[in-house]
Amino acid sequence: MGCGLSRLRKSKSRRTAAVDDDTAIAIGHEKKAVATIHHGKKVRLLPDEPKVVFIFGGPGSKKGTIVNELIHTFGFTLINAERIILHKLVANLSENKECADSSAILRDLLKEQPELVSLDWVMQEIITQLNHKPKGFYLIDILPNLKVLLKLQGLMKNVQEELSMLESKYPVSFGINIEKTVMKRHSLHSDSQNPKKNKAAENNTQSDEADFSRTEKRLNLYANAVEPYLDYFRQLDNLISVDSSSGKVDLMWAGLRDFLKSNDMQCRKSINTVIYFAFTPEECHFIRDMYVVNYLRLSEYVDPSEHISPEKMFHTLCSHLNQPHFENRNFLIDMSDININIQSFNQTSAKKPVLFFEVTNSVMKKYMECRSRDAKISKEVKTVISTENEVYLFSKHTNSNLCKHIAWCITHYQENL
Repeated sequence: MGCGLSRLRKSKSRRTAAVDDDTAIAIGHEKKAVATIHHGKKVRLLPDEPKVVFIFGGPGSKKGTIVNELIHTFGFTLINAERIILHKLVANLSENKECADSSAILRDLLKEQPELVSLDWVMQEIITQLNHKPKGFYLIDILPNLKVLLKLQGLMKNVQEELSMLESKYPVSFGINIEKTVMKRHSLHSDSQNPKKNKAAENNTQSDEADFSRTEKRLNLYANAVEPYLDYFRQLDNLISVDSSSGKVDLMWAGLRDFLKSNDMQCRKSINTVIYFAFTPEECHFIRDMYVVNYLRLSEYVDPSEHISPEKMFHTLCSHLNQPHFENRNFLIDMSDININIQSFNQTSAKKPVLFFEVTNSVMKKYMECRSRDAKISKEVKTVISTENEVYLFSKHTNSNLCKHIAWCITHYQENL
């Protein structure tokens, strides 16, 4: 599966030592391109197995992208508390409830029975996952993004005690906090020569004010929820904080990556499998011409005229993906003659936690080898990454929920073959 992280060492150099002073890491040659990393004296990778790290980041912090980069570069496996909570709640929903109403049902359920979710229960679920494979490198995203979950007082109750309980069995190396960007209100500048322009600007400003107010409320909600967690790591002096004020995720990631690499965290876990799902002939031709891939036409393994379920199609596909004769693990799945959408999936699949996979934006060249080094086209794609570090790629125009459904099917059947 690949290599693990090397142990962080204490360095006497000013750049790598865990000192009280903040560390500013410059990225590139421009004077403005600076990401600031704040870190405590006791930030180090503990010798205990498994290696456990917590990560925090509120709305707009680019945490999702940072998490994906940590997984790819350093080999972490993500444990997502929101996914754990939603999986449990969805599994307990009545079978006669319609899938389309799941979000509303969950919201009403938690309003009526907020005691269903507690930090003690979440920690026990995390420990269960760590018990299943007590070696490796784990990144724990403890706070959910959904507002209805962030409002639950049970997730903020006895934080110090619950984290201490977790550490009594699985010590935590450090926490990473992607600091929220400070929001600024935009003032309205009037133009005495153009009253129509002033009216349009006023309407836009009112809309912006409403958006600002909603975002500010979400940030405040998250800030209140995360504070006891950050306070725990601050007291232990093992918190890394990444300045996100630039709003440029490349600079943020480069700063964090360089800081971690300077402390010998240099090994990476290899990506097992990369699968691109193409829905048009033109897309298939482009990918085959540009990238080194194994081409599979799904209709050669299943008969589209039989109207079989996507679940059965992907189960059949997985059996072919695991054949040993492929030279690499990069696949192009031609689905141009397969009629599929979200409604194609059956109710059983819809009850699974398919909607809780995370879809992010990326580029093809990050995951697949180009046939020509001179290729200048950088194809934008949607990306879903499994907990087993398998990558599923889709056109940037693909419906995100469809991406999640397909990713869940492939992940589920790969695990059960």
